Amino acid sequence: MTHETISTNHLELPIVETTCCFDEYCMPGMGKLRSFLNHPPFEIGSKIGEEYHVADYIGFGGQFLIVLAKAEDCCDRAVRISQNPNTMLTEEFREFTENQFRYAQKLDHPMVMKSFEYGLEEWGSDFLYQYQFIELVFGPTVEALMSYRESQLSINEILKIVTNAASGIAAIHEQGFLHRDIKPLNMHRSGKILDTAMLLPIGEVEEYSFLKSGCIGTPIYRSPEQMLNQETLSPSSDIYSLTATLFYLLTRAQIPIHTGELIFELHKKFENTKIEDIFFMNGEIPSILNFRDDVPKEIDEFIRKGMAIRREERYQDIESFFSDLKNIFPKFFLY
Repeated sequence: MTHETISTNHLELPIVETTCCFDEYCMPGMGKLRSFLNHPPFEIGSKIGEEYHVADYIGFGGQFLIVLAKAEDCCDRAVRISQNPNTMLTEEFREFTENQFRYAQKLDHPMVMKSFEYGLEEWGSDFLYQYQFIELVFGPTVEALMSYRESQLSINEILKIVTNAASGIAAIHEQGFLHRDIKPLNMHRSGKILDTAMLLPIGEVEEYSFLKSGCIGTPIYRSPEQMLNQETLSPSSDIYSLTATLFYLLTRAQIPIHTGELIFELHKKFENTKIEDIFFMNGEIPSILNFRDDVPKEIDEFIRKGMAIRREERYQDIESFFSDLKNIFPKFFLY
């Protein structure tokens, strides 16, 4: 195993060399593709941008279709295309996606998927679509890796993924953004952060109406403040999501929380009830020691702090998160 140290403004985190175990494109949502392939802009051979054409279908995200683009004398790219016909591509949504494209272009780190040019094109009189060229990454997502594996991941495998993801998230934060959707589906099996479609400048409040309902992200990886849409988010929200991902990697189990809808209902019904009493089922996070016996007992306290309901009790930055992780698993970080 080899390591490369990546320096940031505030800390140094190791980038751990990993080997991809599946030869496939690393994009989510393949099972949802077929209903979006009949429209002309998505057909094989359709031109996209100045030099590229659609060569294959890769995946499907919450708001986007991902295709493989090829061009003569150019390297292959993945392209993210908005799905919305002209009647749905509102000015608000167009502004949101253009902001996301601009934000993503500012990120330059080996553990964050690179973004390149973007544009807006018309197709006929009733279809307007946006596209963005992004780095083509091979190998499975962490979620796909977990679904393929019948046995638990080793501690070394898990720490490689989480360390590399932490490096990418630290770079995103240092550029002044929150990711807001850290989860196994948006993470390459190496830990590389793949999807940057929900970036938000740190300190800003979400201004788009279609994102104000607390719907950003996947509930089991979403921080409480993100779930309830109660306050301005901070880097500790992404750290909550990373810790929830670590819990999943260690246990192959999902965090036992109530759904967002039920939390809203319970919060309204019991106005004087503390959120920590209704967020986790049975009132607490299960012990990692219930799932495996090859981890130090200190891991439970680490998980509880990383996923503290009240964000002021959580890790406030990746540096402190990583420092405690090294103290729990010192042998892994002796290199």
